[in-house]
Amino acid sequence: LGIQAYDLGLTRKYRWAGDGAIAEATNLPALGRKIDGFVGINRYVPVFESTLNTPFHRRWFQEVLELTRKFEPKGVAPDRYVQSNYEAVNFLKLGIQRAGFRGREDTPKLIEALEGVEVRAGDDFPQGDKKLRREDHQAFIDEFIFRIDAGRHHVIARIPWQQTVRPPACSFA
Repeated sequence: LGIQAYDLGLTRKYRWAGDGAIAEATNLPALGRKIDGFVGINRYVPVFESTLNTPFHRRWFQEVLELTRKFEPKGVAPDRYVQSNYEAVNFLKLGIQRAGFRGREDTPKLIEALEGVEVRAGDDFPQGDKKLRREDHQAFIDEFIFRIDAGRHHVIARIPWQQTVRPPACSFA
């Protein structure tokens, strides 16, 4: 999509903005300079700016690079899919510990242990603070508005998770 918009001249004629998935770190090498100027919103961008400039984010980022060097010599910067899966596993670990989960019969205790959980940024949650709402199990996380310049993400603004909360549309609790 990014290359086609550029090749059709749309990015010179119009300001280009949208879902951050268009400009994931893994896509940037293929997009090259054609994605420059794009403004997006994403739950994770691979930079050390704003609330992502922390020791735990730097450690996690470096760990991802090291692991990906096994199949890509330069390593691959993490994207929102890597970040969300990593943090989801850590949410699950937290729930298992809190519930004393031992098997399938403990599933209701696991769900209850996770309902309403708030976590703070740290080694298990390098993207930042977040909450898992009790009523509908919706996760609320910081969002980042960014711009691509010279093939790199630059944070324009951070939207704290508290500002993204809307009333639940359903209830599981």
